[in-house]
Amino acid sequence: MKRFFLAMVIIAAAAQLAGAEEKNPPVSFGMQLGVDYDVFPGEFSLWNLRYGLAIDFLVHLGSTFYLGAELGAAFGFHKVNITDPGFDRIEAQFPMHLTALAFLGAFTLQLYGGALYRGGANLTGGVVTIGDFSFALLPDAGVKVGWGTINNLFLKGGYVFGDPGVFYFGLGARIGLF
Repeated sequence: MKRFFLAMVIIAAAAQLAGAEEKNPPVSFGMQLGVDYDVFPGEFSLWNLRYGLAIDFLVHLGSTFYLGAELGAAFGFHKVNITDPGFDRIEAQFPMHLTALAFLGAFTLQLYGGALYRGGANLTGGVVTIGDFSFALLPDAGVKVGWGTINNLFLKGGYVFGDPGVFYFGLGARIGLF
C-alpha cells in the first residue's frame, strides 16, 4: 500500500509540474505557427492560403500587459486551376510587426502593426530563383484573439494596405520557448 501511495504522489507531482505554466514571465521569446487566407478583391481561390512561421519577443510591462515585436515568413503556391499537374507561382510574405498583448482572463488580445514585405515569382518548369521574385513593402495592421496565456491558440485578422488592399484571416499557435 505504501508503494502504491508513493507512486500516486510521484505521478501527481509530475502531472502538476508538467502542467505548470508561469502566467506572466518577465520576458517571453516564442515561436508561432500559422495558416492565413488572403482575401483579394473579386477573387476566391484555394490557392490564397499562406503557411508560415514567426518568432517573437515580448516584454512584460504590467500585471496583464506585454509589448514586443515579431518577425515571420509565410509561403503559398498557386495554380491556374485545380487540374494542373504543378504549381505556376510561389508567393512569399515577410511580416515585421510591433505588438501589444493583453490578458483577458483565459484569453489574450494582441494588436499589431508594421510592414509586410510581399512578393512572388513565376515558376518555370518547377524552378524559381531569387532574381525571379518581385517584392513590395506594404503597411500592415491586425488583431489576434487567443485562448491560453503565453502558450496559446489564436485566430487573427488584418489588412495589408496597398493597391489593391488585401484582408486576411487565419489561425495559429504560439509556443513560448522561454
